[in-house]
Amino acid sequence: MNRLSLTTKLLLSGGAALVVLCLLLPGSPLFGERQASSQLTLYSAASTRKPMEQIVEMYRTECGVSVQTQYGGSNTLLSQLEIARQGDLYLAADASYVAFATEKGLVEQVVPLARMTPVVAVPKGNPLGIRSFDDLLEHRVALANPDQAAIGRVTREVLEAAGKWKTLDGQIRNHGVYKPTVNDTAMDASLGSVDAAIVWDSVARQYDNLEIVRLDELSAGEGLIAVGVLKFSKDPAAARHFARYLAASDRGLAVFAREGYAVVEGEAWGE
Repeated sequence: MNRLSLTTKLLLSGGAALVVLCLLLPGSPLFGERQASSQLTLYSAASTRKPMEQIVEMYRTECGVSVQTQYGGSNTLLSQLEIARQGDLYLAADASYVAFATEKGLVEQVVPLARMTPVVAVPKGNPLGIRSFDDLLEHRVALANPDQAAIGRVTREVLEAAGKWKTLDGQIRNHGVYKPTVNDTAMDASLGSVDAAIVWDSVARQYDNLEIVRLDELSAGEGLIAVGVLKFSKDPAAARHFARYLAASDRGLAVFAREGYAVVEGEAWGE
């Protein structure tokens, strides 16, 4: 599927009205609703694991609700949701996946959270001097599978537009490695199993022994992290409550910002 503009991704609903709760203003369906469930189930992109683990614990302590979280590639999780049709929320590393989920009748409300940019992660000091796309082609590169994870799909799309995807794909298949998630590729770069990894900038910042190289060829790519409330949630009010907590400027968004994500504008938390 061709890449959609961010606005189109969030508004696309496959014929049904998609409620986009960008500003979370008082009077919206998220306000005035308290959680009733003692546990929620969240399917979350692996790239958000570090902030989400903190937010989930904060929410349990503050609101008394546990959030059981399953991490994986955005597309892999979407496929699981299509089959299982169970759970309460779906958090993807790119809003297009939530838009696809809405088209498929899985999601009814969407809340955007933060933006990420694809970059090259290399060992601290960049010992191999990787500074350009051509440099990258001379080394072992890791990338998350484009059919499983948002970073892989975004990378493939921007490089296809630049006419450079086939070259990189060949290099990875012959001398590098495809992994299930962006976290796996970043770990490979951190351990020295590969010379470089294409990852989200926010993920690269989580490793003290890695540094970021920005390439012009990847600069057009972007991942818009968004969470969707699933239509088959057994307690949609509780799911919306947690979504609002995620998008509160002094709760979820504050954690995302502290971990290096470029967060959207949000309102302060309040019951």
